[in-house]
Amino acid sequence: MIGILIIPIQLSSLTAEQSPTTRRPILEQTINPRTGKKHWPAIISSLLLLSFILSGSVFLLVHYRDPQTTMARIAMQNDHQTIDAKSIVTLSADQNHDQVVLDYTKNNHLIVQFQQRVFGGYVTMGYHMSAVSAHTLNRPYQLENKVAGRPINNFVYGFLKPKQTAPTINGKSATVISQHGQRLFYAFTSPTKSAQVQFQTK
Repeated sequence: MIGILIIPIQLSSLTAEQSPTTRRPILEQTINPRTGKKHWPAIISSLLLLSFILSGSVFLLVHYRDPQTTMARIAMQNDHQTIDAKSIVTLSADQNHDQVVLDYTKNNHLIVQFQQRVFGGYVTMGYHMSAVSAHTLNRPYQLENKVAGRPINNFVYGFLKPKQTAPTINGKSATVISQHGQRLFYAFTSPTKSAQVQFQTK
């Protein structure tokens, strides 16, 4: 007998990524008093330009990182785990070219990372980790995608049992991808209502 299992789900919260502490470099300049005041504007302008370049470089190093590097650090921050570098997948999240990045750790945890498109690259907005086990199969998760503080859509996902067909999410069939020996279903849904996931059961 085939039945329908309907599961309403609530939003899960994203964890803010922990960035390494950075300090703005202190610039020292020795001034020869014999040069006179006429050189001060040029010296100050040079110092300001150098400070701006160094600050921009630090900002780029902290924020615009390769997703795999960010995933590796997130895994390390959570019980010193390591990632499966071959399982990383990048999904287009919205029309703003934002991304959802998926990767598994070798301890069978899925990391879902939100990356917002900014000038020059991407900045990580947060992440969510889910353990893959018999208890989490057919358990849907729902994460909110925000741009400039405004909800754009929700990312709904979960893990399927072996050979299980894709569920429907709000009446539409979910997409299924295989990573790290796991089958993952997902869909992007409206931010104005909670998603309903329907599984076929025997």
